Amino acid sequence: GWYDLQTAVELQRWEDIFLADAAVYILKNKPWDMFIMHAHATDHMYHTLANPLNSLPSNECKPYEEAELAVYKTLDEMCAKIFACADNKTLLALVSDHGCKPTTGSFGINRILQNAGLLVRGENKDVDWTRTRAIGINSCYVYVNLKGRDPRGIVEPGAEFEKVQD
Repeated sequence: GWYDLQTAVELQRWEDIFLADAAVYILKNKPWDMFIMHAHATDHMYHTLANPLNSLPSNECKPYEEAELAVYKTLDEMCAKIFACADNKTLLALVSDHGCKPTTGSFGINRILQNAGLLVRGENKDVDWTRTRAIGINSCYVYVNLKGRDPRGIVEPGAEFEKVQD
């Protein structure tokens, strides 16, 4: 709330330009066998964009949709500048560490886990750990209740663990 949406997009663009220029300088002027870089743009921007995009009426979403598109355009430009430094012997990998979801609105991971039979609650709404295989914690993490790791774990390591993950 320190600045408006357009300023946030502009600041993100400046960051992406700086990161691209810094990466290109390193790749062109320093010896390297492996180059790894982290760009946090989508994470920063989705803290600003996810809730409005999920909760506002569609006729009020246009500025947020435009901001989202602008961020992806600058990221595309950043990647193009960096990737242009690669030759035909270079392996390129673009990786994301996670997706994004709003923290408001109708999304509820524990409701989804409960409907799938992975999270079981007792009559008083407390988690029944003797029958719960997975639970959502801290808005975006899903923990498998693993035997041998978790105090009340019931999911066996190996095939059962993988099935719960799937």
